[in-house]
Parts: sequence; C-alpha cells; structure tokens
Amino acid sequence: MKKILLTMVAAISMAATASAQLTEGSVFPYPGGTTGRLTAVNAPFAGNHYNLDSLSDAGYTIFLDIFATWCPPCWAYHNSGALDSLWAQHGPAGAPGVDATTTNDVFVMMIQGEPTSMLAELYANTAGGAIVTTGESDLAHDCQGNWTLGLLPIVDDTNSTDATYSTNALDGDLHIAYFPTVYMICRDHLVHVMSQPTTAVAYAAAQSTCPTTPPATGANVDAKASTYAGSGYFVCNAAPSVTFQNYSTTTSITSATVTVTDATGATVATVPWSGSLAPYALANVSVPSFAGTSFGGYKYNVAVTGDITPANNISIDSVFKVYTASNAGTVPFTDNLMGAITYKYDFPSDGSIGLPNPAWGGCPDPSGTTTNKYLLFDYYDFSAGTGIFDFVVGNFNTTGLATTFKFDEAYQIYSSSNVDAMAVKVSDDCGATWNTVWSASGSSLASITGTNTTGYVPSASSDWALRTVSIPSTYSGANMMLKFTGTSGYGNYAWVTDLDLTGVPTSVAQVNTTDFISVTPNPAKDVANVNITVNEPTTVMVQVYDAVGRIVNTVSQDLATGDQKISISTADLATGLYYVKISAGTNVTTKQLSVVK
Repeated sequence: MKKILLTMVAAISMAATASAQLTEGSVFPYPGGTTGRLTAVNAPFAGNHYNLDSLSDAGYTIFLDIFATWCPPCWAYHNSGALDSLWAQHGPAGAPGVDATTTNDVFVMMIQGEPTSMLAELYANTAGGAIVTTGESDLAHDCQGNWTLGLLPIVDDTNSTDATYSTNALDGDLHIAYFPTVYMICRDHLVHVMSQPTTAVAYAAAQSTCPTTPPATGANVDAKASTYAGSGYFVCNAAPSVTFQNYSTTTSITSATVTVTDATGATVATVPWSGSLAPYALANVSVPSFAGTSFGGYKYNVAVTGDITPANNISIDSVFKVYTASNAGTVPFTDNLMGAITYKYDFPSDGSIGLPNPAWGGCPDPSGTTTNKYLLFDYYDFSAGTGIFDFVVGNFNTTGLATTFKFDEAYQIYSSSNVDAMAVKVSDDCGATWNTVWSASGSSLASITGTNTTGYVPSASSDWALRTVSIPSTYSGANMMLKFTGTSGYGNYAWVTDLDLTGVPTSVAQVNTTDFISVTPNPAKDVANVNITVNEPTTVMVQVYDAVGRIVNTVSQDLATGDQKISISTADLATGLYYVKISAGTNVTTKQLSVVK
C-alpha cells in the first residue's frame, strides 16, 4: 500500500512523473477497442456508455483521472475542482455541467481503479437508494467522502458487486500502479502521463502536445515525428533511437527517411527506414553513431512520399544532449540549486531523480534555511530494482587537476530490509567506462539514525551529512563526466544539495592538512594571513598558486616557537580560487584560498 498512496510525492509533487505505468508517448490501449463501452455509474450520467476510441476519433483530448476511494491525495485533487473546471470550460457541447461557451474539444472521465473497493464506497456513508452496500464497519475511515459530488462521469472498476457497472478490467488495460494517475490521450491515440494538473496546465498541455489537424484518411498518409523518448544524453558520440507515427486511419507506411540535425541546422545523420507501419502505430529508428557537433538543439525529421501534412514531420523538442570536450565546463563548479537550473544537468526521464515542485513549502537545508531547492532521489515510490536513477551533473575539463567533489546529503532508512543505494561515478573515456568513486547504501547512506516509514523529509539542519569524494587524478581529462546513480530498495526519499567540484593542480604537492594551520580571512580581498603553530624555530615558506598551477606570490619567514602569523598580499590577485602551499622543512600543507574583489 505504501507506493499506491504516493504520500510524499503527492505532497512534494515532483516535477517529473514518479513511476509512469503506461509509457509516455505510447499508443493508448483503448479498453474494448472500437466496440468497448465504459458505463457511468453516477447521476446524471448513470447508464451512459462511452467508447474512448470513438471520442479520440471525434477529435477530443481525453483526460482520465484514475483514483481510489480511500486515497487522500486523490480526494484532495478531486476537491481542487481542476478537472471539473476543465470539463465545464472545454467539455462536450450540451453535456451536463458544460458551459454554453465551451471549446468543445476535451472529454474528462473519472475511473475508480481499486479492484478491491465496492460501488457503495463512491458515496461513503451518504449512500442511499439501491446502492450496493459493502458491509465494511470502517467505511467512513476507508472512504474519503462522496465522490459523486462533482461534474464528471465516473466509471467504477468493481467487478465484485453489480455486473452492470463492471468495466473491461481497466486495471489490467491501463497498468495502474499508483493513485492518483492522470492520463491525457490525444486524438493521435498517444497517451501522456500528467501529475495532477491544474485546469490551465491541463488545457495548455492538450493544446501544445496534441495535434490540431485530423489524421490522414483513405489512401493518404501522414508521418508524424513523435516525442523523443530515447536516451537523454550521449558522451562524445551520439547513437539515438527516434520514433515516428503513422498518423493515418487506413493506409500503412512502408518507407521513410529520418534526418537528424544539430543546433545550427546542419545534417549530422540520415537513416532510411522500411517496413509496414499500421495506422496510428509507432516506428523506432536506430540512428548510427555520429560525433557530437553541438551540446543540444538536436532535432529529427521524418519524410514520407505523399505526406499530406509535412508540417508535423520535425520533432518539436530538443531531443538529446551530447557532452564533448568542446563544451566541457570549468573547475571550480558550485551549485546550491537556489537559482534557475542553468548548468548542463540531465535528469532521468522517469522522475526517479528530480526537483521538487516550486509550489512545495520546503524543508531545512544544511544551513537551517527552509527551501525547496534539492535533488530528490525517489526510492520511496519506486519498487526495488526499478527506476533509471541516473543524473548527470555535467562534463568538466579537469586536465592537470586532482579533483574533489562535495555534496550535502540527507537520508533516513525505511527499514533494514529496504536497502537503497547511491553512487558517484566518473568517466574519462566518452562514457565507455563509468568508475565508482563513492558509494553508500542502507545505514551507510543514512545521515540520521532510526527509521521512517512515512516518506522521509529533513526536519533540521542536523539531518544533513557532508559527503567528500576524492576523484583520482587518473580520471582527469578534457571531458571528465560526473554523475549520480542510484538503486531503489523500495525504501525512502534521499535529498542532495550544495554540489561543489574543486581541483588542485597535480603539480602542487599534496599532503594531509593539519589542525594547526589555517588561512584567514577566507575569502580574502587585499591580505590573507597564514596562522600556524610552530613547535620549534623554523623557516616557513608560503607559495600561492593559481588554478592552473602558476606561482603568483611567495613569502619566506623565520618563525619562533608558538602561534605565528604570516601575511600574504592578495591585492594584485584577480577574483578566483587559489592554493596556498605552506612548507616547513619536510612538512608541506596545502590550503585553498578564495579571493573576492
């Protein structure tokens, strides 16, 4: 029951869908096909039969709100009135509850999708008349309220009460894994998974995603580029798999040509396709590997002889990224996620790692500030072993650097048997090999003790743990890739923030830092002080290196025993990160120093 309720995802409402049952952009499995009938059970629609295939063919965009009577997030979304308003403003002309000024291009239906529920639960304790009773003593506890108090037709998926109200095993057809689920089905028969949209968001999605033109009929054909669903990124070279649809009612497509272009519009790949693509079906085309010529902006076009609507031949999205040495970022890199996401992140398409909804109130970060800017690893809602859990931080030029990656992480285990795992990986060979440089799982991943079975959210700054990852210099290079991965044990939410990648030139000797040496102030403007405790009189040399390993300042001073201070001028140094090497005999320590003007 934990995952079906989606307790924390409903509260946090992750930007990407948490665990899509029907694949995004796939052909919708119309219950009963062209003859299937879904029967409404609530007044004033009771007894009305609906064939979803016919509604699509009539040009309607269909929204299905699949809920369970016991589900609090479902009830909250139902009471928001979002889909009632969608029905009133855009529903079928003349239907009950639809405004006279309707756009007449949307159909909305609620489906009670819990097969163990009974029909009377739609009405909770207010049921009357000939409604079938459940015999459950805790009905009021299990049912959120009277679900029939609204504008929408409701189909009940119960086959254990009255066969008149039985549906075509919708749970099996629609692969329901959690509640609530909102599906949008376009007139091209493709399904899109939504996350409890508002009225405006739902209608905007229908207008921007669904085709406005009807399909080709008779002997005509229309090849339509589909939403890209392949890998979100490639390293050095790209070998994407793209999809197009036969947006036609009758005639199959037997040949096509797929062309891929980069951000400048230059053609980078051309692939012929042949086969027999039935009406409304999708074809997947594997594009041979090609060298990346830009970071993003790639699109693909499908060409078919006699296509009556060439305007929909080109993909509407920038379909994937290619990380190459020419677009590698520089070190140091820091991001506390507080601003707009401007770096070259790549999120998994299934939302297994995502960003919380900006509307969520947030929780304390490592400094104690309440914010909603985090990376959220959704182990809580993904069954063990499922989910992509692959988040690319970016690619960096780390030539000549020994790098350190730091981040703050918060996690509490769900139970000892639900073992979630997280790792940091790097690649310096165009993604051919991913090397694990840090990993933790179960209790070693936990930043606080104890268990949490309600969806863990940090409650204090003390919940957070700083993770420090030393990346071996053997992985340095002109295009070092850095990413997080995870494995769900069906456990809890994990939170990450304050990403920080720094590098020290390998030409600077590295030794363990000691507790009796510090550099203050840090950041410095005109002067920085090296504070050192000396056990016996000695000569101390201080050298300041810039980010590429050049010495920019040197001070040598004889110091007596005790607490001493060596001042170094930073007045002529530009803003940036520097490395202070302190040498006393055979003892050498290196400290970082930030200069800010």
